[in-house]
Amino acid sequence: ARSNAKAAEGRKEARLVGEVEVEGRKGGMAPATTGATAVSALLWFRKGLRVHDSPALLAACAGAVHVYPVFCIDPWFVASGCVGQARLRFLAESLADLDASLRARGSRLIVLEGKPEAEIPRALEAWGCARLVYEQDEVEPYALERDASVRSSAATLGVSVVEAQGHTICELADLLAESKGEAVTTYSSFQNHFAKVVARKPIVLASTPAQIPPPGEHANGMGRAVPTVAEFAPSLAGSSSKFPGGETEALRRLKAHLALENGKWAAAFEKPQTSPTELDPFGPDTRSTTVLSPYLKFGCLSSRTFLLELRAATAAASTKSKPPMSLEGQILWREFYYACAKAVGPNFGQMKGNKICRQIAWRDVKTEPAAAEALKVRFKPTQNIKIARAHTQ
Repeated sequence: ARSNAKAAEGRKEARLVGEVEVEGRKGGMAPATTGATAVSALLWFRKGLRVHDSPALLAACAGAVHVYPVFCIDPWFVASGCVGQARLRFLAESLADLDASLRARGSRLIVLEGKPEAEIPRALEAWGCARLVYEQDEVEPYALERDASVRSSAATLGVSVVEAQGHTICELADLLAESKGEAVTTYSSFQNHFAKVVARKPIVLASTPAQIPPPGEHANGMGRAVPTVAEFAPSLAGSSSKFPGGETEALRRLKAHLALENGKWAAAFEKPQTSPTELDPFGPDTRSTTVLSPYLKFGCLSSRTFLLELRAATAAASTKSKPPMSLEGQILWREFYYACAKAVGPNFGQMKGNKICRQIAWRDVKTEPAAAEALKVRFKPTQNIKIARAHTQ
C-alpha cells in the first residue's frame, strides 16, 4: 500500500516539476506550484558543488517543504586509483564550503558513505522523498551506469527523478543536433554549431535562492560529519593550500582575474603564451593562467557563469584575442570535448570501439617476444630514455 501511495505521489510530483521553471530568474526560494501538495526532495550532489547557477538546486526547492542536500562518499573513486591526495583535499574543502553556503540559507549538507546505488534509495525511502534531483552526468561511463541503477530503484519506490543540466554551457543534445548526432572533430565547425545554439537558446543563469527548505527531522542521526582534510588527505593535513577548493574561492578567483588591468588581461589572454611554471606574476600565490580548471571540474564554478562574466569584463576592450587561443576559447574547448564524448559514447576514453579514434594493431611486448625484439632494434637505449623523459614532461 505504501509503494502504491508513493507511486501516486511520484506521478503527482512529476507533474509538479514539469510546471516549474527550473531556471528561475528571480531571487529567493524557488516558487511552489499553486494547488500542488508540498513534498520532500533529495538533492544529490556529485559535481555541481555550488549554489550559484544551479538548476538542480532550484528544481529540488520547487514546491518542496523539505529538501535533503546529500553528498555520498563513493568508495569506487578511491578504489579506482585515479584520485590522489591533492584532489581529495580539494574535494574536502569544496564540501566544507558547500555546507557553509547551505547553512547560510537554512539548510545543511548531509554526507552519506557507501555505494550510491544502495545509499540514495535507502535515504529516499527513510525520508519519504517523492523527488530525486541531481545534475546530469552525460558522458562518464561509471556515472551513466550508477545513475541508471539509482533511477531504477527510484522508480520502484515511486519517486520521480529530475536530471538537471548544469555542468556544460549548452545542452549537449542541442549541440549534437547541429551535426545530426555525429561527433564534430574540428574546432571551427564546433564554434559555428555553438553560436547557432546560443543564438537560439540564449545563456541565462539560474538564480541563487536566498533560502532553502530545511531537511526534515528524518535526517537527524543519519549520515556523518562533513569530512575534513585530515580525514580525506592525511598526508596534506596541516599544510597550506595555494588553491583551496570551494565555490567561494572559485568566484573570488574568477573576479580577481577578470579585474586585472580592468579586463585587459582577460581580453589579451592567449594560449600558448602562458607558463604554468611561472610563479606569482600578479602577487603571492598567483599563476599566469586562471587555475580555474579544478573548480569547473567539481562544479564549484558554473561554466555558464565563467563565460558570461568573461564576456562582460572584456566587452569594452579595444583588442581581444580570439578562440581557440583566447580565454573564451579555453572554455569552449571544454564544451567541444564534452560534445565529442557524448556523441562517441562510453568508449570515448579508449581506442577500441571509438569511431573517431584511429585503430592501430598494437602488439603486446609481454606476450609477443618478436615484438619486444623489434622494439629493441628500432630504438637505442638512449632514445628510449629520451622518449620516457618526453612523456613525463
